[in-house]
Amino acid sequence: MNAHTEKLLDHLAKSRNILHTAVDAVPSELRDQRPRPDSWSVAEILEHLNIVDTRFTALWRMKSAGTPALNGRVPEITFDPERVRDRTKKAEATGPIRPTGAVEAATARTTLEVTRQHLKDAIAEADARDLSRVLHPHPLFGELNLYQWVLFLASHEERHAAQIREIVS
Repeated sequence: MNAHTEKLLDHLAKSRNILHTAVDAVPSELRDQRPRPDSWSVAEILEHLNIVDTRFTALWRMKSAGTPALNGRVPEITFDPERVRDRTKKAEATGPIRPTGAVEAATARTTLEVTRQHLKDAIAEADARDLSRVLHPHPLFGELNLYQWVLFLASHEERHAAQIREIVS
């Protein structure tokens, strides 16, 4: 595996550890309850992250298929994670990425490990491909290449970890 792919996977691993730490700080008996009527429960946050990982994995597989090889080239990736992590700017999940609320936190957390493994497998399978020019629009951040999307996912997970920490306080 090249260093570039390892860096992407490292970002995902770090964000997942941050998320687990945040979830672990919430007593298990409170993870399925909304702290306020207008906010998500830990279970809903985890369900949302599952949906996003699943949808992005499908996108990655579809868009990375048949792309050219890196041929020793290391693409530069620029991405500002603070734009995503900034919780002072409200972002509303809509449509298919909105949680249903029908999944318990324990189940959502277990499923999250499965969906993340599928994503990591997809990234590893495209290890030798140049995805720096493969673009897909994000509704708030505009056109992102697939590498930037991975960094977005890591930052997005950290944003939701912060949301969970807010539940604790």
